[in-house]
Amino acid sequence: MAAGVLDGTVSPSLATTAVRELERLDAHLSTEAKPTVARALLDLGVQWGPSMMRRLRPRLLAEYGLPGELDRLQERLAPAARLSAPAVESGDLTEYQLLMTPEQAAALEAAIGPLSAPAPNDETGERDLRPAGQRRVEALSEVCRRSSALDADASGGDGAAAASSAVHVTIALADLEARSGCGEVMGSCATGAVLSPEALRRMCCEADLVPHVLGTAGEDLDLGRVVRLFTRAQRRRLWRRDGGCTYPGCTAPAAWTRAHHVVHWVDGGRSDTGNAALLCQRHHSYVHRRRLVAEVRHRPDEQGRSVVWDLRPGSYDRHLERLRAERARPGPRGADSARLVGAPL
Repeated sequence: MAAGVLDGTVSPSLATTAVRELERLDAHLSTEAKPTVARALLDLGVQWGPSMMRRLRPRLLAEYGLPGELDRLQERLAPAARLSAPAVESGDLTEYQLLMTPEQAAALEAAIGPLSAPAPNDETGERDLRPAGQRRVEALSEVCRRSSALDADASGGDGAAAASSAVHVTIALADLEARSGCGEVMGSCATGAVLSPEALRRMCCEADLVPHVLGTAGEDLDLGRVVRLFTRAQRRRLWRRDGGCTYPGCTAPAAWTRAHHVVHWVDGGRSDTGNAALLCQRHHSYVHRRRLVAEVRHRPDEQGRSVVWDLRPGSYDRHLERLRAERARPGPRGADSARLVGAPL
């Protein structure tokens, strides 16, 4: 090692890292293996840099360590693994610190890896411009949502998430209807976190939110109203009808989707299959953000679609204005109400 530093083939910083790694490994290696390990560290360090030396440690222990040494080392890692409590940075993003054992990291990457790949849309020509970090955090959120959905299916048929996994949020009714103000998370480590009205509208489609809607005097008008949720039987019907995400060009299977209220629940939309469309997490967020509406057809069209989306930005708001105008006209109340769900675009 000293010779490599003197002749310039090994930088001083690289040699320092190699010495530190050897010191960490020394007690765990057989005596005859130490020269081989030193050469391997230097060779790979010169080619790939100091970080490769640190990554190589488990492999060197597996190959040259004393019997059972790698098992003992990884068992000692478990107490050091941790997930911090959430810390809100300047009222915006929430920061976590995460350290995992190799086993835990492997399970996490296996779960989020396929979901975090870029997903361009060949049918619409849309590119997936999300940065890698955004794709990964959205994949992690989706894994958590699916886990909650499985728990909900196992615990009951009303589509409600278990109390332990549901997010409880308070918001004034006027703010929810007007898309103003904000909602506040309660009853968890995230208590006090603020959610925008549009985020709440999107989450109201899902079983992992319990909205506590408040009146003008602060009274709880609707403590976890489950009528907003699609039942397990309804979701299964949507799986058969839609087959997967209904956004044009998306190939996400039904198991990766959630039931979206075409006319939003907070706008009076019913939790009926005629007012529902399956959407994956990415396109569910996109549809709410772009304010898009769909037509739910009683019979599939020539392309086999029961749900056809109007992709013009703001199409939902224009559709809602027309529905409200129709309901305001004189006529039988039942006929007006029937127009709320499944009305043609």
